[in-house]
Amino acid sequence: MTTVDKKAQVQQFYGAHASAYTTSTVHAQGPSLERLVTQVAPKGHEFVLDVATGTGHNALSFAPHVRQVIGLDLTAPMLAEACGLAQKRALHNVRFFQGDSERLPFADASFDVVTCRVAPHHFPDVASAIREMARVCRPEGCIALVDNITPEDAEACAYINAWETVRDPSHHWAYPLSQWRQFFQQAGLLITYENISPKPMEFVSWATRMGISEAAVATVRHDLFEAPAIPRAWLQPRLEGEHEYFDLTEALFIARKA
Repeated sequence: MTTVDKKAQVQQFYGAHASAYTTSTVHAQGPSLERLVTQVAPKGHEFVLDVATGTGHNALSFAPHVRQVIGLDLTAPMLAEACGLAQKRALHNVRFFQGDSERLPFADASFDVVTCRVAPHHFPDVASAIREMARVCRPEGCIALVDNITPEDAEACAYINAWETVRDPSHHWAYPLSQWRQFFQQAGLLITYENISPKPMEFVSWATRMGISEAAVATVRHDLFEAPAIPRAWLQPRLEGEHEYFDLTEALFIARKA
């Protein structure tokens, strides 16, 4: 699949399911929302860019603490949801625009803070996106990014990514920690803070969010609970009461220009 086709697929899938991401607990209330603001520690004067903002949860989390936030996303229906949330919360210092994370439509050194939360695993070219984030960030600013990561073991990494794609065909690739460090280094960025944490997921709500068939849900469940040893140890599938859970692993990075 070409890069153009992959981006069109992202627009199609997320356009059809935008409202589900407005109400998704993981996206609307996940711990990384507060952690990002805490680690960036804005003073109130900052101009912030939120890349791949989706329905705007991260942009809206920063808005009360900074001068202005721009949220950028590839998918128009997601942006419509974001605008609705901003209006509902009476946040007037947030603006949303449609655009590509790998070709940011902004001048060099335009922002004090550039954020991106739980989106890069959909990007066809993460390295280009990180370089673009570095380009539009001011020399004294920072890039604050959160995304899911995978094991360093190549077979386990490939297994988990293939499993994710059954549930969400717009998923491109979730990278191991070592690759993320390389992305930042190649973009001329120095990681100043790094946090790795499990992210518990309730299986049914996660598996059905993208509207896949019952047969596909059954396949995803089987491949989770019957996974080989390393992916299974990474994902930690389990039954808690009457509900099935597993863990994704999330990395939070703060990086500055070296």
